[in-house]
Amino acid sequence: KYRAKGTTGWTLRVVTKRLGTCNTAAAYLQSIDAATAAVVLSKSLVLNVQKAVAAGEGGTWAKVNRSLGNRFLQIARTFGSHSPTGIRQFPKELAGLADRMYHLVRGPMVGPIVGHEDERRILHAAFLSSSYPQAEAMLLPRLYQHTEGHSFCEVPAVTLALDSKRVL
Repeated sequence: KYRAKGTTGWTLRVVTKRLGTCNTAAAYLQSIDAATAAVVLSKSLVLNVQKAVAAGEGGTWAKVNRSLGNRFLQIARTFGSHSPTGIRQFPKELAGLADRMYHLVRGPMVGPIVGHEDERRILHAAFLSSSYPQAEAMLLPRLYQHTEGHSFCEVPAVTLALDSKRVL
């Protein structure tokens, strides 16, 4: 809404834009950008953590875990498919969202990694004020492996975490 000055005084004008819709859950899930959804969701969670710390509330890590778990449970109930065991499976289209949220909760942003409170506050402030590409890089870190040919190649974190011969 905005007001425009016309010849007879101020007039209230409303500007609208038509948005495309979809009629199936599958089309809706395919239209979601998991990386963007992860950045928006994680900024919301980090802001809630910052508010809780400022209010002097304890147990913020456990609250974030519960909050995120409840959101994922709601997504699974709404869009998940039934498995043969009767358990709802998380939608495959949103696997990138789950991966980024795992790194958010287990990493230094809101995870239980020991660090000074000042360091965490600086990290939170940097994350909240960062642009989209920077926030995405902070959520899902890239890991590189040094090969025998003295070059580096990017390796998925899952691959390194599951390899018993590697230390992260």
